[in-house]
Amino acid sequence: MYLLFLLVLFAAIGYFLAGSRLGDKVDQTTDKLSTSSRNWADRVEDKFSTMINKRTKKDSFRVWVAGPGSESFLDEFKIWLAGLSDQEAQSFSHGLEDYANGLGFNLHMLMEGSLDRQPVLRQVFVETIVVYSQAFRKAKQARKEAESADQEQVKAPVTEPASGNGKKTAGKRSNHHKDSVPAEASNSASTA
Repeated sequence: MYLLFLLVLFAAIGYFLAGSRLGDKVDQTTDKLSTSSRNWADRVEDKFSTMINKRTKKDSFRVWVAGPGSESFLDEFKIWLAGLSDQEAQSFSHGLEDYANGLGFNLHMLMEGSLDRQPVLRQVFVETIVVYSQAFRKAKQARKEAESADQEQVKAPVTEPASGNGKKTAGKRSNHHKDSVPAEASNSASTA
């Protein structure tokens, strides 16, 4: 008898909780959990498909852009991507994948055609890829310019203030970057 009473009591409590605000919060939490589980499952699937296919997903992106995805991109982008070295292409694809995941996009879904049923979302994703590629190019160019400026600064002799014997020492670099001036900057300052 007590068992039947407890069963009815717990059923009534469950019924009231399901209709209350707590029940709504439980439903929201369940929805979030199922969404994150789906995202996790997609990531695991991506990893396994990468392991099964001998080529990496990064290489397959470049192949996809040259093949089935070519109608989505302008020729300028396709030529630029094809002209990258393997290491640069992998660096770009890896960064693109991280960037896309941060925005809630999945590169694998785009390549497999899952977004073909959502043309607006697909177009936004393609535009996101193009924008990322422009930022990637600018960052690469800035790094290259900074490295060449550093190399020129190392090659240019830096003179230190005269020592007690009146001689200037050339070729020594100061530990303070503010004190050392590249040759181009001193030439442009003297002509001004």
